[in-house]
Amino acid sequence: MKKHLNNINASSLFHFTRKFNTLQSIIKNGLRFSFAFEHFSARAISNLDCPTNPDVVINTYTKEDVGVAIPMISFCDIPLTRTTEHIYKYGEYVIGFDKDFIIEKFSEIINPVIYIHSKNLKDAFDDISNIYSESHNSLCKQIIDYPDKGRLQKNNDELKKLTSRYIDRKFFIQFVIGLMKPYGDNNVCFYNEREWRAFIPNGMDYESEWKFGITKEYYDLNRNDWNIELSDANYYLTFEKELLTKGITHIVVRNESQIIKMIEIIMNSKKVFGNIGLSETERLVLTSKITSFKKIKKDY
Repeated sequence: MKKHLNNINASSLFHFTRKFNTLQSIIKNGLRFSFAFEHFSARAISNLDCPTNPDVVINTYTKEDVGVAIPMISFCDIPLTRTTEHIYKYGEYVIGFDKDFIIEKFSEIINPVIYIHSKNLKDAFDDISNIYSESHNSLCKQIIDYPDKGRLQKNNDELKKLTSRYIDRKFFIQFVIGLMKPYGDNNVCFYNEREWRAFIPNGMDYESEWKFGITKEYYDLNRNDWNIELSDANYYLTFEKELLTKGITHIVVRNESQIIKMIEIIMNSKKVFGNIGLSETERLVLTSKITSFKKIKKDY
C-alpha cells in the first residue's frame, strides 16, 4: 500500500459507535460482529434465497423492500477532522486501527465497499444471480441423474469437481453481496462514508447465518435478538495482545471528562480487546492513544 495519502484518506480505519458503554465493551472484548441490512432486487434475492425455484418465491417479495441481513463490522476511511457528518450519523465514540496492519491481518474478510449506482451494474448482478441459480439446478440434476437413484458416489471425481465448483461459486457470489452498497438512498450519499467491511461468510453456523429475503421492517424487529446470539457465540474481531499497541491507533471519546474513565478501564480491566495478561507498559501505551472529539475540534 502507498504510504503517501492525501487528505481524503486516513492512515487508519475507524469504527464509530454511539455509546460510551459500547466503546468500553470494544476495549474489553474486541469488535463485535452485528447484523446490517442491505436492499437488493427481488430477482437477485429470489435467485439466492431459493435457487431451485426462484420464480415461485419472487412473488412473495415487495420489490422496494427486500434484502439480506449480514453479520459485519464497518469502518470508515475518513480523517477524523473530516468526520462531522459521520459523527452525527454513527456517534462520537471511535476506535481506530492502523490501515496497513488491519487489512493485512484480516486480508481474507476485509475490503472496501463496492458502491453501486449504474443500472447496468444492477442488471449485471441480477444476471450473475441467474447464473448462480442455473448452476445450482444443473448440479442437482446431474446428481439425480447419476446411477443408484442419485446417491453420491464418493469416488466419482467428476461429481466431486462439480460439487466443489458449485460451493466455490456460492461462496464467491455471497462474498460480493457482502460488499455491495447503494451509492446513495433517500438524499443520503453513502459513497461519502468511504466504508470498509469485515463480515462473517454465510454458512459458518446457525448464529451467523445470513437472513435472505427479509424486509427492513422484519430486520428492525429481530436484529437485537440476532446480535445477542452472535455475541453469545463469541463472534468478535480481536488480535493477539503483542499486536495491540501496533494495531490500535486511536481511542476517541466525546469529551475530556471521559478520558480518565477510559484510562481506568484500560489499566484495570482483566481483558483488553479480548486478551488477558497485558503488561503495565502495554496498557500505558494504549492509554496514550486516547483523545476526545472536543480536543480534536479545538486543536485541528
